[in-house]
Amino acid sequence: MKYLFPTQDFPPRIQYEKIFSLLPSFPNQNEKRRGLPAVSKDSILRSLIYKNLRGLPSLSELVFELKNNPAMADILGFPIWKVPPSIERFSHFLRDTPNENLQHIRLLLVRQLMEEKILPGEILALDSCAIEANVKENNLKTAVASRFDKTIIPRGDPEAKLGIKVHYPKPFQRRITFFWGYRNHAVSDSFTELPILERTLAAEIFFLCIDAYGQDLHCNSILSLVRPILPIYL
Repeated sequence: MKYLFPTQDFPPRIQYEKIFSLLPSFPNQNEKRRGLPAVSKDSILRSLIYKNLRGLPSLSELVFELKNNPAMADILGFPIWKVPPSIERFSHFLRDTPNENLQHIRLLLVRQLMEEKILPGEILALDSCAIEANVKENNLKTAVASRFDKTIIPRGDPEAKLGIKVHYPKPFQRRITFFWGYRNHAVSDSFTELPILERTLAAEIFFLCIDAYGQDLHCNSILSLVRPILPIYL
């Protein structure tokens, strides 16, 4: 989609309206549930995206912003004559929303970007980051026998696996540390720096390897990533 004027020159209200008009609707909106009146999941998701765009540090700051900025609450889809959702509503959404629903929206956006020729996908980049599990074995202040023995799985998180983190505190000086947990992998388009794929796997899987049929190989030593995965995954 092209505009006559640069989008950064638009007023903030119009910028946010354009951004959220391209966001697909949240799946399973008509689920029946008991308790408090339902709040639009689309509006909740828009609010959380707005929180990140504005750099708001917490959900309390977001709720404060919505209460004191009715115009923005209206753009996000909340009736201005009603009190915005509480912090607990946003926490409930983040805690209980199935990841598959969010991935569905992400895939729709990636497809749209590919159809608009904005996401070429000719050169892909892969990166990963460590996610430490909340177990005592990761707390070096506690006394644990065989702390990093991969055959002894932590009781606090049986799905966690032993992984490594590589640091370079000084040039050409490598430092390796161990941890129990997971590793988040992301595949991005190098031209636009937009994410295409994302996987959270056990920490023992250092590379996310994907073959030509879009199957995860879960390897530790080689990286096999080919461009045909794009139309298969999407």
